[in-house]
Amino acid sequence: MLDTIIRGGVVVDGTGAPGFAADVGVRHGRVVSVGRTTETAAQVIDADGLVVAPGFIDIHTHYDAQILWDRNLAPSPQHGVTTVLGGNCGISLAPSHEGDVRWLLGLIARVEEVPTSALEAVVSPRDTSFKDYLDGIDRGLGVNAAFMVGHSSIRRAVMGEAASGAEADAGQIEAMCSLLRQALNQGAGGFSTALIANHIDGEGRPAPPQFAAFDEMHRLAGVCRGHTGAVIQMTPDYVPATPEYCALMYDMARISGRPFTYTAVARAEHFEVVEQGLARGAVLTPQAQFQDGIGDRLQLTDSLTMRHWPSPWPEIVALPVAERLRALSDGQTRRVLRDAAMRAPMRKINSQVFADRWLDLEVNDVTEVSMKDLIGRKVIDIAAARGVDPFDAWIDISVADRCRAGFLSFEPGPRFDPGHSALVDPRTLWGLFDSGAHLTSMVGASNPTRILDLLVRSGNLVPLEHAVHRLTGQPAAWWGLVDRGRIAEGCWADIVTFEPDRIGCSRMRRMDDWPGGAAHLTCDGIGVHHTIVNGGLVVAEGEYTGALPGSILRPGDDIR
Repeated sequence: MLDTIIRGGVVVDGTGAPGFAADVGVRHGRVVSVGRTTETAAQVIDADGLVVAPGFIDIHTHYDAQILWDRNLAPSPQHGVTTVLGGNCGISLAPSHEGDVRWLLGLIARVEEVPTSALEAVVSPRDTSFKDYLDGIDRGLGVNAAFMVGHSSIRRAVMGEAASGAEADAGQIEAMCSLLRQALNQGAGGFSTALIANHIDGEGRPAPPQFAAFDEMHRLAGVCRGHTGAVIQMTPDYVPATPEYCALMYDMARISGRPFTYTAVARAEHFEVVEQGLARGAVLTPQAQFQDGIGDRLQLTDSLTMRHWPSPWPEIVALPVAERLRALSDGQTRRVLRDAAMRAPMRKINSQVFADRWLDLEVNDVTEVSMKDLIGRKVIDIAAARGVDPFDAWIDISVADRCRAGFLSFEPGPRFDPGHSALVDPRTLWGLFDSGAHLTSMVGASNPTRILDLLVRSGNLVPLEHAVHRLTGQPAAWWGLVDRGRIAEGCWADIVTFEPDRIGCSRMRRMDDWPGGAAHLTCDGIGVHHTIVNGGLVVAEGEYTGALPGSILRPGDDIR
């Protein structure tokens, strides 16, 4: 007798092959049959009219903290995700010393925009090895998860305050290598680092890896050599990278001999970096970021996006709320802000924000009950109804909602060009979803359903089988996951069922239900019927079942 049979669906198996009608039988957490069967099962899932695919794999997440209070890692399972990789961008919660925990939380809050109130309510200030961290979270999960060890965390653990301002000496580099080796031996899934200049800690200083000499980077990469299952992730300061950073990536990839990925590329012409690396014996696998096409949430508060608006925008939005409201209500300050936005170029961070962007803003969410009728309306239409300038309407709405109002910022014109987008290039991984990060600006966990909606269902730009492969079999093969990313006999039963003609995601909505009353955004997967992890049904018709069959994936056993 089977534990579960998924009957009557179209299996898209994760290999890129055409879909086919089949039943999928599951026993003891694994797929034991793919084909028509009359065998009985304790649980029968009717998949008539549904696609049955491997669970989606998210290789770039920042769930390191959320996993401490949310065993489901919501909303990832609602979007068909069954496996995640955390510890990206050089940031992990371990190893750490008791005296450094407050600094580490400040870094996570500042760089990844995870609410400080939630972090401080849950994370205890104590010495934590990587083993301690993994043991603490390996208590039943809604997904499978692995975590890399971050360069910032290792550097701070060895150098203390000096990590954020000085190069390491030979003894400190050796101590970092020892700490990385220990973490890898204790189950870390790899090593991550980030040299990007906009990564600053809670005190406004550059993140520690920005002070690392290349020799330090080479030595740490060398520690990964020979560690089965270890991967390396890097966020360089520019993409396409400068020749200096390209040389560093080539050296680290060669020295480590391990899978090496960097974030992120957007256009096909950026692949000169990959080709030059191959010529030098280095295999680099860039992550292609999906521009989600439904708008990025903008809020007049301190955020990664707002920090790159021209002065005095960053200074104003970083003020305490009462002072910020006074400044935004002042006519002269508004004129200065508008003038700055009209004159200055703005760097692209997650999404471009152009000088006249408020003309395209749409109200996504408000907290004031009396303002609920504004949700879904364009700011330009609200301005016309009020007889005011759109810029003033935007600021007025923000002030009336005490800067808690969220607006969707849409980039004009087509966002996906199949002739030039890195998304269609097989040399890329679909990544940089940033699930678990930037939690008042976006919901990165929804990228799989958005991709299937905008590139497959609505746009008809890539075949369904190709998209499923890029979300499952391809990342599983790159990462070295054992028996995952495919639907085949013997593979783990990580499975999602969905309606191909309905797949998508809902509007983002604000929640205030995290520890410390912290706010975050979430959204629902549309058309996702079932998410199964290791044979256990985690999500059924959009609702969590309470089952926690996921596990921590460890190099050597689960990752090769």
